[in-house]
Amino acid sequence: MKQWPTQEQTWSLDAARAADAALQAAAATSGGALKRLPEDTMILIPLRGAVLFPGNLSPVTVGRATSVMAAQEAVKHDLPVGFLLQRDAEQDKVGPNDLYWVGTSGPIVRYITGKDGGHHLVVQGQSRFQVREFLDGWPFMVGRVAMIAESNGEGAEVEARFVQLKEQALEAIALLPHLSSEVADVIRSVDSPATLADMVANLIDEKVEEKQDLLETFDLVRRLDKVIALLASRVGVLKLTQQLREKTQATFDERQREHILREQLRQIQKELGEDDNT
Repeated sequence: MKQWPTQEQTWSLDAARAADAALQAAAATSGGALKRLPEDTMILIPLRGAVLFPGNLSPVTVGRATSVMAAQEAVKHDLPVGFLLQRDAEQDKVGPNDLYWVGTSGPIVRYITGKDGGHHLVVQGQSRFQVREFLDGWPFMVGRVAMIAESNGEGAEVEARFVQLKEQALEAIALLPHLSSEVADVIRSVDSPATLADMVANLIDEKVEEKQDLLETFDLVRRLDKVIALLASRVGVLKLTQQLREKTQATFDERQREHILREQLRQIQKELGEDDNT
């Protein structure tokens, strides 16, 4: 059975009471207890400027009252949540037409209420899903969904792309010194092409629209091709950046060396009484 987080670890007692009060108030306005979710439905939470991918542990911050209630209800009853990207990150009130209908579902493995009152989640992405229908009757978003089966992929086409993507990913990590060696170790240990594609898609610095497109690419070969193309472009930029940085550093070092030599020459001339100021 899932235990509620302790006050020191994650969810403060005040936050838990506030959640219960909000949910009870919502139930009261609907004429009783919250309806149970049918088996083919899921609690949904819209995201601003972020796309979750299966197989990745991701931080999520929620601020809307409806999203907070949704997250707390999911934690309370140990329910998975579906996360959907909203089309306009600046929009506060969103409906079905304001969201992409393909998202990633998974459990909330940790819920943290910050001192500033923020609600921070750690979500374990598990599966792609597609919303078939949005339903009314709950104080938060609920949808009838269809889960998208994932194939690990077999055959020479998938294997060749898998090897290429892994090599590119390791090359990119080597060009990013701020990433720890543990990331490279994780990449090396991945043995599933689908998992690697989603892991790289999660890490790569691209616009959310590009990431949403990758999420909606269900065919594994096509998804691998897209990730490889995006990563190749990113590696090219990283290499150019490194070359420019090295060139700038070399120019700086040469100028610094010339300055030091001039200063040494001035000191020698001064010692020999040849300084123009003497």
